[in-house]
Amino acid sequence: MRDALKATARAWLAAGRPAMLVQVLEARGSVPREAGTRMLVAAENLPDSVAGTIGGGHLELQAINRARAMLAGRVSTPQDQPIALGPTLGQCCGGALTLRAAPLDAAALTAWPDEPPLFTLQLYGAGHVGRAIVQLLASLPCAVDWIDEREAEFPAEPGPPHIRRLCVEPVEAEVPLAPPGAFYLVLTHSHDLD
Repeated sequence: MRDALKATARAWLAAGRPAMLVQVLEARGSVPREAGTRMLVAAENLPDSVAGTIGGGHLELQAINRARAMLAGRVSTPQDQPIALGPTLGQCCGGALTLRAAPLDAAALTAWPDEPPLFTLQLYGAGHVGRAIVQLLASLPCAVDWIDEREAEFPAEPGPPHIRRLCVEPVEAEVPLAPPGAFYLVLTHSHDLD
């Protein structure tokens, strides 16, 4: 999921692992990644010392080196760096961006927004097909209302927080409650209800 990087940041912070958060603040023209993209850089040069990506290539190598230099120098304030990709780094993308490197701390984690869901779905039916679909949706960044009138059909174990189980009757009363642009998947136990 897209929130995996935030979870990694939370784990590194909880473990006391010194790290820098590198973020694309602004992006103009042809650039590898959009504004809001983040990468974590730890001080040590190990396979797991970089998480996420700001686009790879020379840009990312320079950002990693800069973040590690900031960690070594114990820089404690965010630093912004405007970069014109062609003239500054010799990259073929002709755009420009601004990178911010800042220590990974509780304030950075608090300011890190949750990723918006890619889509919202009302899934009607908790039978075998509904359960199989929910298993697939568990790993996707989406918001799901899983709706059925039969409480016993929902699995006993709790599911991921982005899949909300609703036992209601009549189930069709949930249709007008969906947000604009929501998708619907109807596969209940009754053809008449479908």
